[in-house]
Amino acid sequence: MQNQGKDHIRKQLFWKVFLPVILAIPAAVIIKIFFLTSYHVPTASMNSTIIPGDHILVEKYILGTRFFFRNRIYRTPGIRSVRKGDLLVFNVPKEDSISQRIRYYTSHSGKADHVHDHNPEEKPQFIPIPFRTPFVKRVLGLPGDTVLHQNDQVWINQNPIRFFAEIHQEIVIQFDNSESFDQWKNKLYREGERVQMDHANLMVKGIFREKNLSRIDTTGAILHYKTHLPPVDQVPEIFSWARKLIMDSDPLIIPYKGWTSAVTPDFLEIYGPLIRRFENFEGNIDAAFMKDTSGRNIEYYTFQQNYYWCLGDNRPFSIDSRSWGLVPEDHIIGLSRRTIWSQNPPDHPKNKIRWNRIYHRLK
Repeated sequence: MQNQGKDHIRKQLFWKVFLPVILAIPAAVIIKIFFLTSYHVPTASMNSTIIPGDHILVEKYILGTRFFFRNRIYRTPGIRSVRKGDLLVFNVPKEDSISQRIRYYTSHSGKADHVHDHNPEEKPQFIPIPFRTPFVKRVLGLPGDTVLHQNDQVWINQNPIRFFAEIHQEIVIQFDNSESFDQWKNKLYREGERVQMDHANLMVKGIFREKNLSRIDTTGAILHYKTHLPPVDQVPEIFSWARKLIMDSDPLIIPYKGWTSAVTPDFLEIYGPLIRRFENFEGNIDAAFMKDTSGRNIEYYTFQQNYYWCLGDNRPFSIDSRSWGLVPEDHIIGLSRRTIWSQNPPDHPKNKIRWNRIYHRLK
C-alpha cells in the first residue's frame, strides 16, 4: 500500500510540476519563432525613441511571420501592412554578401599552420537573410512613393518628410528681428546639440527635437529642416538607388510588388543592381539590356516584392537608407512598439536597470 501511495505521489508531482515545464519549452520556441522576439539595441541611431541599452519587443505576427523553406522565403498572412511611421525591424540589406578568405583547420591536424583557403579568390559569399544584422529604423517611404532630395531636404510624394516629437533633426532657425533672436538664443542653446549662433544673420543652427522647439515661440522665425545625404563617393556602386537619389534632382520611385516598367538604360542604372541582388533574377543584366536565362531580351520587368525607405530617428548620426538604399520586404522581421526592459550601457557610471523604460511605449 505504501508503494502504491508513493507511485501516486510521483505521478501527481509529474503532472503538476514537470509536465508544465516540459510543455513550456516548445511553447516558448513557437512564440519566439512565429509571434514575438526581442533584440538589444546598442547604438544611438534611434535616439531618443530608442536609447542604447533598450531591449525592444518585436511583433512578427502583425505583418505576418517570415519563415524559410528550401532556401525560399514565405510569410504567413498578417494583421495589417507596413504603415508610414512604423518602427521596422529588419535584416540589413547591405550584408547580402561578403568577400573574405574563409580559413579552417584540416581534419588531421590541430595546428594553426595547417589551414586551407576555402575562398582563395575572395569571391562574394552569400549570407542567408536570417543571419544578417538586425536593424530598427522608422519607415518614411512606402512602396510606390516618390522620393526627392533637394537643398538638404527630402520630399516624399512632393511633401516634406514628416517629423516626430522624439526625432533629433538638424534645424536652421532664421529670426526676422534681433529682439526675438536675443530672447530665445540662450534657451535654444540649452535645448539643442552642436548649436551655432550667427548674430550677424540672426540665425541659429543645431540639432533639436521637435518637442523641445514647441516650448519656444518661433512665430517670428523661419525653420529650415535639414536632412543630409552622404557624399556619393561614400556610397558603393551596388547601392545604385541611393546613389541616384544623391546625384539626381528628379523624384525616384520606390518599387512595389506588381510594378511593371520598361527596361531602358536609365531604368537599369537605377534598379538593375537591386533586381540582381533582391529579386532572385537569374538572367543577365548589363548597362543597356536585360536578358532571361535563354538569352532573350526582356523589354518589361515586373517587381516581385515591395520595398521601403527607412531612416533613424537620430538623423545626423544614423546609417540608414540614405547610405544603402531600400529595404526589401523579405528582409523584414517585424514591428516594434514597446521595450521589454532597459539597462544603462556597461560604461555608464550607474550600470543599472532603467525602471521607467520597462514595457515602455515607443512612438
